[in-house]
Amino acid sequence: MRNGVLLATISLSFLSLAAAEDLPNVNGTWQIDMARSQGVEAKVKGMTLVFHQTGEEVSMTETITENDGKERKLDLQCKTDGNRCKTKIGSASLWYDATALLIMEERKNVVLRRRFQPSEDGKSLAVEITQMAPPGQKPSTLAFVKQADAGQ
Repeated sequence: MRNGVLLATISLSFLSLAAAEDLPNVNGTWQIDMARSQGVEAKVKGMTLVFHQTGEEVSMTETITENDGKERKLDLQCKTDGNRCKTKIGSASLWYDATALLIMEERKNVVLRRRFQPSEDGKSLAVEITQMAPPGQKPSTLAFVKQADAGQ
């Protein structure tokens, strides 16, 4: 009986590792490529995303630099089970589809869906932003380039 339980536990561990390896990898620091991005606000000069991702949790820091030099930061840390978590400016839900990390954010009276899809080579990140409520905004498509780690 003990061997059966041990074998089942080991099998579940391998399945969990295999599932985690299949998740879209958004880890790292990403810098916006303004020339390849569409729908960026005119006052935005630059944007950086920093992701730290584990199988069950993602933390993200988004830094937006405006033309006047001011910075806006958004920190987010949530489990990827689709349940809501609180943020400083509202709430968010995170989950994976086959090729992307999805974040549904509620900020005041606005609901945004952001889809983060890394390229196959892991060097770029496409971000589709759709305003779900209120309706009427055109979707944005942002292109990001992965930055080299400081240790490389």
